[in-house]
Amino acid sequence: GALVGGSARKGDFSITSNFVYLSMSSESDGRLLSVDGSITGPNGGVNIPVSADITASSETELKGLTWDLLFGYTFYRSGGSFADAFAGVRYFGVELTTTWSLTTEITLPDNTVVLPADGSVGRDVDLWDAVVGVRGEIALGESRWSLPYFADVGAGDADLTWNVMAGASYAFNWGDMLVFYRHLEYDQGPSGPLQGFSFSGPAFGARFRF
Repeated sequence: GALVGGSARKGDFSITSNFVYLSMSSESDGRLLSVDGSITGPNGGVNIPVSADITASSETELKGLTWDLLFGYTFYRSGGSFADAFAGVRYFGVELTTTWSLTTEITLPDNTVVLPADGSVGRDVDLWDAVVGVRGEIALGESRWSLPYFADVGAGDADLTWNVMAGASYAFNWGDMLVFYRHLEYDQGPSGPLQGFSFSGPAFGARFRF
């Protein structure tokens, strides 16, 4: 996974862009499966038996990409603390692919192939949503420590999307080191392929100021 973001500011106005990429995969090798069931024929009411003992290997891969462009205004500032309200747009694309390899294809008694020995299935989703939210940082007294935070909610191609981030930052002369936790969730409703779909986890990185 990778997360890169940047922000430009002039007075109380700012523009921010963030890019997140995630790639995950799961493999299962040499799994023994027993297929024993029936398939209803084209005229209905006719059960055609299917039975096989096979060894299966499979791999599922998921790739996700988010990009947002946000325009903000600082409505609170005190010492090293500040808070911005923002609005913008977010793109989210996800690609899911599953491939399999069986020791034999599964066929009907008439040699019709029900499931080939090798194959794959996949689905792509591309979403554009408008988002609004708040972001900022809470300075901890005169120390080098601060608490950054970020939260937004939106809709568009998705019925609902929301995103939260919170963590801690330590300042150096060249910039900051950060550790934080982020959760991003999408829901397209009962008719969409993404229902309660989310990315979440911890991150560690650096922030440079120019």
